[in-house]
Amino acid sequence: MLSLAVISYGAAAVAFLLLSLFAVVKWRACIEDALLLLALVTTFVWALLVSAGHFYAYLSPSWFSIIELFRNITWFALLIRLVFIAGNHRWLRFVKKTLFFTLAGVLGSFILFMYPVFHAGNGAVSFPVPDVNLRLVAHIVLSLTGLFLLEQWYRNIGAELRWSSKFLCLGIASIFTFDFFLYSDALLFGGVDLDFWSVRGIIYVMAVPLVGISISRSRQWLLGDYVSHRMAFHSAVLVVGGLYLFAVALGGYYIRLYGGGWGKILQVLFFFASLLLLLSLVFSGQLRAQLKVFVGKHFFSYKYDYREQWASFIRALSMGGTDEQLRGRAIQAIANIVESPGGGLWLRNDTTRGFLPVTGSKMTIGSHCREPDHSSLVAFLEKWQWVVNLGEYERDPSLYRDLVLPRWLLELPDAWLVVPLMKQTQLLGFIVLTHSRAGDHFNWEDIDLLRIAGRELASYLALLEANRELVEARQFETFNRLSAYVVHDLKNVVGQLSLVVENSRKHKDNPEFISDAFATVDNATNKMQRMLSQLRIDKHVETRGTLVRIGEVIDEVVARRQVAFPKPVFTACEELEVVIDRDRLSSVIEHVIDNAQEATPDDGVITVKLMVSGDYAVIKVDDNGCGMSEQFVRERLFRPFDTTKGNAGMGIGVYECQEFICSLGGEVEVNSQTGEGTQFCLSIPLTKILVE
Repeated sequence: MLSLAVISYGAAAVAFLLLSLFAVVKWRACIEDALLLLALVTTFVWALLVSAGHFYAYLSPSWFSIIELFRNITWFALLIRLVFIAGNHRWLRFVKKTLFFTLAGVLGSFILFMYPVFHAGNGAVSFPVPDVNLRLVAHIVLSLTGLFLLEQWYRNIGAELRWSSKFLCLGIASIFTFDFFLYSDALLFGGVDLDFWSVRGIIYVMAVPLVGISISRSRQWLLGDYVSHRMAFHSAVLVVGGLYLFAVALGGYYIRLYGGGWGKILQVLFFFASLLLLLSLVFSGQLRAQLKVFVGKHFFSYKYDYREQWASFIRALSMGGTDEQLRGRAIQAIANIVESPGGGLWLRNDTTRGFLPVTGSKMTIGSHCREPDHSSLVAFLEKWQWVVNLGEYERDPSLYRDLVLPRWLLELPDAWLVVPLMKQTQLLGFIVLTHSRAGDHFNWEDIDLLRIAGRELASYLALLEANRELVEARQFETFNRLSAYVVHDLKNVVGQLSLVVENSRKHKDNPEFISDAFATVDNATNKMQRMLSQLRIDKHVETRGTLVRIGEVIDEVVARRQVAFPKPVFTACEELEVVIDRDRLSSVIEHVIDNAQEATPDDGVITVKLMVSGDYAVIKVDDNGCGMSEQFVRERLFRPFDTTKGNAGMGIGVYECQEFICSLGGEVEVNSQTGEGTQFCLSIPLTKILVE
C-alpha cells in the first residue's frame, strides 16, 4: 500500500525531473545554467531516494539527512554565484563575507550531522551535550543559510530585473521556508511530525511552476548591478528578527523543559516579555536610524540610496496644505535625510533686513532668534554655501575660517546643523536641525546631499512666497475692480444730479419739475447707499436674486433716461419674469441706453424691445448712431478699462454688462456697423412666462 510520503516525494521527483528537462531545452552555455541544472537534478535524485526509501524502507533517517545536505549545497552554489554576479565585483568583500557565512553554515551542519555517528563509535562523551537532536539544529542552520543567500541575491538586483526573477525567488524561498518550519517544529516538540514530513513533497511540487516560469522568461535574472538601501534595511531587520524569534523559541523550550512545575508559567512570561522587547526595538527610532547607518557603512559603496531619498523628498514637498503646514513639511523633509527629529526655518525678511524664524518642527524658537543680513553667519552661508556642524565648530572653529556664530544659535537647545537655502547666488534662508537619532555620523556625503536638497527647498519656498504675493495682488486687483465699478456707477449718479441742477434754472418754479427732481435725488441716494453696502460686504458673497418683472425694470430705466436726447422708446410684446438681482439688471440696461444716447445725435432714434426667444428673454436696444467697426467690437468693446470716450469714460460698463449676463447663463450679442448704428441683444434665461 502506497503511503502519503511515497506519493508526495514521488510526485516531487517527477516534477523536478520534468523541470530539469525543461532547463536543458532552455540551456545557455554558462556557469549559472549549469549550477541551476545541477540543483534541479540533485533535488530530483533526493526526492526519488526519499520516496524509494519510504517504499522499500531501506534508508535510515541519517542517510536522508546526508542526501539532503548535498542537495542544499547545490542550491547554495547557485545562489552564491547569483549574488556574486549581482554584485558585479563591486562588493567583493561583501561577497566574500557571504561565502564565508555560507561555508561556515554548511561545515557546522556537516559536523552536527556526523557527530552522533562518531559519538556512538567512541562510546564516552568528552564534553557535555545538551538533550537536543543535533541533526535538527543542522537542518535549521541550512534552511536559514538558504534564506540568507536568497535575500542577498534578491536585494542586489535592480527593480527592472525582478520581473523575471521574482518567481524563482518565491520558488526557492518556499522550499527553505518549509524546511525551516518542519525542523523548528521537530526541535521544539522532540521529533519530526509525520504529517508535515509527508506533505513536504507536495510543497516542493508547488514550487516547481514558479521556478519554471522564471526559466521560461528572459534570463536577465542572472544579471544586475543595483542595490536598494531600503531592501537591505528591511532584509537586515527580517534576518535579525528571525534569529531573535528562533532564540526566543529555544529559550522557551528549555524553560519549559527544565522549569519544573513552574515551566509553563515561566514559558508564557518569557514569550510575552520577549515579544514586548522586540516590539519596543522595532518601534525605536534611534535603533532604526543606527541600523540604517550600519547597513550603509558595511554593505554599500554609497551611504544613501539617492533615488529613494529624492523620491521621498519630492513626495513630502508636493503634499498640499496651508503655508504653515508646507513649511513644517519642508523642515521635516530635510531632517529625514540625516535622521534628525526636526528643526527650525529662518527666511529673509526685506522689511526688517534680516532673517526671522518662520516655523519650527519639534524645536522651540524664541522671538529673539533673529539674524541680521550683514552678520558673519549670513555672509559665510552665502559665500561658501556650506553646512555648518555646530559640534565640529565648537571643537575646531578654524575649520570654518572667520565664521562667528551668534549667541542665540549657540544657546539654542539641541541645535546640530545649519543648512543654507540658496536660490541661485542669494541666501533665501537657512534651516537649523536638531541632533540625529543615529548619533554623530556626519560626513562629506551628508553635506553634499543637504546642500542639494537645500537648493531644491529654496526654490520651493520661493515659489510658495511668490504664490502668496500673487494671491495678495489678486485681492488688490479685485478690490480695484470693485472700486472701478463703484466709480462708474457714481459717474452716472453725478450725471443725473447735474441734469437736475442744470434744468433747475429754467424750471425751478414748476411743481412737476420739483417733484421729478426729488425723485431723481431719492434714486441717486438709494444707488449710492447700495454702492456703499457693496463695498462693505464680502466680494465672494453673491447677491441673492428675486423674482423680477423685466418690463417694469425697463420702464423705470427708460423713464429716468427721458432727461437726455434722443429719448428712448420702449415696446414689450409680453410680460416676462426672471429671478435676478433687480438693481444690477437696472444698472446694466441703463448703461446700454446711456451709451446709445451718447453715440446718437439728438434727432436720432433709440428703441428698446422685450421679447421671447426660446427659453430666453431678449432685451434689444437699437440706435441709428455712429456705430462701431467690426474689429472694435471683436477686440476692444468687452475689454475692461478700454474706452473711446477719453476722460469721460471708465471702460468697464460693457464689460460689467457681459460679466453679469453671462453669470446668469445668458449671452450678450452686439451687431454694429460704422455710420449705421448699433444693436445690443441681452439674452436672459427665463424663470417663467406670464402672458397678460
